Amino acid sequence: MGHHVLERHGMDKGPNVADARRAAGRFCIMDLRASTIIKRRKILSPVNGHGQGEQFRGPRAGRDLFIFNKRSRLATIAITNRQKYTNSPVTSLTLSVQNADSMHFRLNAGPWSAWEQYAIAKTNMNISSGGQGAKYIYVEYKDRMGNMTSPVSDSTFYDTIPPRCAINTIGVINPAVWPHVISGASFDTMPGSGVKTVSVRLKNQATAMYWNGTAWAADSTAWTIATRTVVWYCSLATAAMNSGSYQIKAYAIDSAGNKGLMTTDSLQLIVPPGVSPDFNQ
Repeated sequence: MGHHVLERHGMDKGPNVADARRAAGRFCIMDLRASTIIKRRKILSPVNGHGQGEQFRGPRAGRDLFIFNKRSRLATIAITNRQKYTNSPVTSLTLSVQNADSMHFRLNAGPWSAWEQYAIAKTNMNISSGGQGAKYIYVEYKDRMGNMTSPVSDSTFYDTIPPRCAINTIGVINPAVWPHVISGASFDTMPGSGVKTVSVRLKNQATAMYWNGTAWAADSTAWTIATRTVVWYCSLATAAMNSGSYQIKAYAIDSAGNKGLMTTDSLQLIVPPGVSPDFNQ
């Protein structure tokens, strides 16, 4: 750990206490651009042996010692919006430190980048090197005198591979023996960020109406978020369904925002005579 001094002229040269006191307010600043927390060591001692006053002493009489603490909590880095997962090869960083002049970066165990001018933000940090997976971004800050902070870091998970989704085939079904549930499974290719949601849409082929979770509507964007993800299901307990053909579509989105391909299946509902098509009746 390096250090710089703040020299107080006159403390060692004055022939008497009065001269020393007059000189006490004159300083020569050698460096105050601390990259981190500055600590000052204060030592009480008599002035010129007369037992009056106090002086700051460092490695020799008349100097203050300023220590640059490399583990300062003031040095920070944060991936913008605190993204835990991302599918973008370029991410933005929010940076903060006191009195920095320059900075450089490292991705995972790779080499440090060239030093660049300090700024409170960096918008072009490429994290694609090494492919998919966890990405740790490190930064070191440096002041004009060459003092450096210890590395600080933030991390995200880089994932560009969309998840996959499947629907359990229902086929031709009698409502008397059907649990009134559409179900399926989804998974994320490893390494992956994990499936976040599965969306399901049911269409009545005869009426071209869509089930939006509470009613049948003409809106083709009426998707329902399934319960769970890896093994998912969507209840149709409140949907009044007449005999006929129904189209089922589903897709998954992972935590990095990748949308998987849509999968399609169908069911043929046969309502026997005397059986209500409304499952709530």
